[in-house]
Amino acid sequence: MKKILNVFFIVFLYLVFVQVSSNVYATTTNYDKYVNKGQVYRVDTSKEDITDNLVKVLEETKNQNNKVIYIPSGNYLIHDDNNLVVHSNTYLVLESDTTLKKSSGTNSLIRTRTSENANNIVIYGGTLDCNSLKISGIEVSSAKNITIENVTIKNSSKNKNESGITINNSNSINVKNSTTYNNKKNGIYINNSKVNIENSKINNNNEDGLFISNSSDVNVNNSNINSNGEHGIFISESKLALNGSHQDSNTQCGLYINKKSSVNANNNSTCSNGTTGISIANNSDLTIKDSNVSSNKEYGIYVNASTLYANNNGYNTINSNGLNGIGSTGKNTELYVHKNQISYNGQITKSTKDGEIGHGIGVTEGAYANIKANTIEGNTQCGISIFDNASARIDNNTISKNGRHGIGARKNVTVKRISGNAVTNNSYNGILVANDSKATIKNNTISSNAQYGISVVDKGNTTIASNMIVQNKKSNISASKGSEGKTDSKVVLDKDNYIGYAQKDHGIVLSGKSVLEIKGKNNKIERNNKNGISLTDNSTLKISATTTVYGNKQNGIFIKNSNAQVKNTKIKKNSKYGVHLENSGDLNIWKSQILNNQNYGINVSGKNTVAKISSNKIENNKYAGIVIKNKATATTVKSNTLYKNGEVGIIVKDSSLVKTLTNNKIKKHSKYGLAIYGSTVNKNTGNNYVKNGKKVYIK
Repeated sequence: MKKILNVFFIVFLYLVFVQVSSNVYATTTNYDKYVNKGQVYRVDTSKEDITDNLVKVLEETKNQNNKVIYIPSGNYLIHDDNNLVVHSNTYLVLESDTTLKKSSGTNSLIRTRTSENANNIVIYGGTLDCNSLKISGIEVSSAKNITIENVTIKNSSKNKNESGITINNSNSINVKNSTTYNNKKNGIYINNSKVNIENSKINNNNEDGLFISNSSDVNVNNSNINSNGEHGIFISESKLALNGSHQDSNTQCGLYINKKSSVNANNNSTCSNGTTGISIANNSDLTIKDSNVSSNKEYGIYVNASTLYANNNGYNTINSNGLNGIGSTGKNTELYVHKNQISYNGQITKSTKDGEIGHGIGVTEGAYANIKANTIEGNTQCGISIFDNASARIDNNTISKNGRHGIGARKNVTVKRISGNAVTNNSYNGILVANDSKATIKNNTISSNAQYGISVVDKGNTTIASNMIVQNKKSNISASKGSEGKTDSKVVLDKDNYIGYAQKDHGIVLSGKSVLEIKGKNNKIERNNKNGISLTDNSTLKISATTTVYGNKQNGIFIKNSNAQVKNTKIKKNSKYGVHLENSGDLNIWKSQILNNQNYGINVSGKNTVAKISSNKIENNKYAGIVIKNKATATTVKSNTLYKNGEVGIIVKDSSLVKTLTNNKIKKHSKYGLAIYGSTVNKNTGNNYVKNGKKVYIK
């Protein structure tokens, strides 16, 4: 008896284990999810073609609320039938391994009827195979409150607007966790509808992944729209919210925004598309934040007669695109680009005459850009290029290591403000202003660029204030005639610029009839490798406010065949002359200090070279205070104080001429106060000689 009880106990334990195990490993079917939603009607699937049985159930339950029409697992055929329509208040449920394959006809596999204004429909589960017929997998027309969930739609053929899913004139349509692929036209087509797409895949369709037209409210969340034959998303005259989604590896654009459309995009990836990542055209706008737009074959983002808002802490990454990171054109184009990373664009830069591509940001043909607080580095051409009647404001960016200029402004461009930027280590100039362009440059650090810190050419015009312009490879500032052959470029120094430590050449260099005007206080031009300021080729210098030219390795100011008017300037401790004027140059210097230079204070040399020197303090220069030589002319040397300038206060030699030498105070020179060698001083009156080795020496 005990043995029998033990056997029964073992059998009991086994049955309990089997029951528990079956509960643990039981699979919840789609049927289980919807069995409690309403009366369940199971479609007869005893035949491969279930069309007639499905139509029968749909029609018999047409007026019943909350019914569940269930198609179990299996592969079934659907032929054409005008009554194969899903009516209101229906749950159409397919198991995950159920496939409906269209065998013939022109009606969509599953559809609503326009005349019914259907509502409250759920289509759940299964695969809809259009079998390359000219139909849509699901067609929703004039309906509302429709949900398509966990459905795969494939193989629709190209015909008008038929796509994997076609939605027309409908409201509150939800597509969730669904897949549309390998459709010969679009994955999903939306017209005049309000649609929400979540957690779906719209991939490998022959035309656009998602086509949207005339729709005021479309939302796409956490979806993949990849590898489609044309655009990932094409939107026209519509409004789209795009969040957490991918539009990658499409043959054309990841996202094409057209005809007065508006897109708000957050936390998306738009990468490796065959043309442009995002294109915005025809009075549309894009607001983009926290997104990655990278490795697209042409532009990252291209804006034409539209508006881009990558601002308000945009934090977008726009990197490694083939042409520009951001490109823009057109008078009605506006860019607002704030706090983004825009780097390494121009990967397949085409060679163009004007070089308008290959930039971090390109602004052309009348477009406007507000560019603020971005990191713009490593782009093949310029960090920022403003071109051909465009305009911009550029503030607080880091612009470095770009293949040409940090900022390039060319062809009638107006840059209203370049302010607060760090423009460093670019392969050509830090900032280029060229071809009748204008720029105001304020409060920037412009350093270690491979050519000039600021280059102004071909009648460019700049105003420069409160900048640190240092350690640029050639000169820190250059104004000249450029490739267009235009002269009369102009640089205006307003207050508080520091211009120093040019590695190879000058602090400021002018040629080609260029103009440098220093009108603001407290500019410092110091410790450059050659001259502090160099003028040649009929250029002009005008200094009217307190300026220091200090410690340069050649001359403080060098003037050759040019004109200089120098006032209120301290020219000190330069390694050669304080001021050197030669070869038909013209100098008027007054109320300035020329101190402690390593050769002469002022050196005037050459036929047709003319100087006017008055009311200056000229002290402690190593060999002489003023030298007029080599047939040069000084029209006036008047009311200057010359003190301890080595051997001689003033030297006139080599057939030179001083027309008026009057009222100068000449003190403590070791040899002569005034030395004249084979030259002429016409009027020599009122000069005060104190404690010189000899008052006047004439030979």
